[in-house]
Amino acid sequence: MINRGFDWETVQMPINPMDHHYLSFTQNVLPLAVEKNIGIIGMKSMAGNGVLVNKGAATVEECLRFAMSMPISTLCSGMDSLKMLKENIETARHFKPLSENEMADLLDRSYDYAQGGKNEWYKSYTPDPEDNW
Repeated sequence: MINRGFDWETVQMPINPMDHHYLSFTQNVLPLAVEKNIGIIGMKSMAGNGVLVNKGAATVEECLRFAMSMPISTLCSGMDSLKMLKENIETARHFKPLSENEMADLLDRSYDYAQGGKNEWYKSYTPDPEDNW
């Protein structure tokens, strides 16, 4: 879509550690958007319904820092409590980009959860109705 001749002002895309491993927006679309000076709205920073956090593979702070370490204009992060909002504000206030080692470690920990898009249903995977989402 980004190369079809329309002058996009902004794009919104998933920015999270799992994305890197399967049909990646961060590897395929993000660089084009940056090159074309298109504003980038990051979303789905917790990916796959928070599976990385729920399974102990990553923390909320790591997922937010991952997204905020990318060349995005802003991040739209879902929250369902005042506590979560306050924690996210603190992460943003004290934001420090992930180091190369932190990034590599987080990508390693997210690899198994990303295989085949099974936890990123918005890409192409059809979830098994027996799965407990």
